[in-house]
Amino acid sequence: MNYWDNTNPIYSEFAKQEGATGAQQLGWNDEACQARCFDVLMGLATDFSGPLTGKTVHDAGCGYGDLLARVRGAGAHYIGSDCMEASVQKARQLHESADFRHLNLLVQPVPEADVTVVCGALAFYPHDLVERMLQRFWVATRETLVFTSWWNVPPDWDNYKPTKQVQKSIDAFLRKNGSRRRKVFDYGNKYEIAIALSR
Repeated sequence: MNYWDNTNPIYSEFAKQEGATGAQQLGWNDEACQARCFDVLMGLATDFSGPLTGKTVHDAGCGYGDLLARVRGAGAHYIGSDCMEASVQKARQLHESADFRHLNLLVQPVPEADVTVVCGALAFYPHDLVERMLQRFWVATRETLVFTSWWNVPPDWDNYKPTKQVQKSIDAFLRKNGSRRRKVFDYGNKYEIAIALSR
């Protein structure tokens, strides 16, 4: 059992769904939900970093590399990383010419990039380490860090307590970097937000 399976078996259950699309295997409701989120994240990256042509974008928690087309469409260089080896293998099969890396970013160096995008991956890290992970991403980011998180979920949710812990960790991270330019965006996916932090 690898790191990812051990810390979050729920993710493995997504991947085992029979008949599920690639997006659903990664925990999305459907491709439209995924596309809406990607549009918001890339928009925030461009708002803060300007045109991405020639810049490097690190897709942390890349899954099957679904963000790749948008990054390349913006003229940027793409690095995708994921701590689930099966996801990286599939990403490499789907996109042979892209740079995909099997990394446990809790202990291995975070790839340096102009823009770091963390789409949904924070929910799968050990909840008491989210602040540390965000700080590691921030240190490796030259311009803009963009990430998503569950936010203000109702108390009757099964994952209410760990989700609240993630929210506290994000608040702590933002307080430490309070002088930075930032934007919080509710993109219409209930209880989920996108946050951008820029140098």
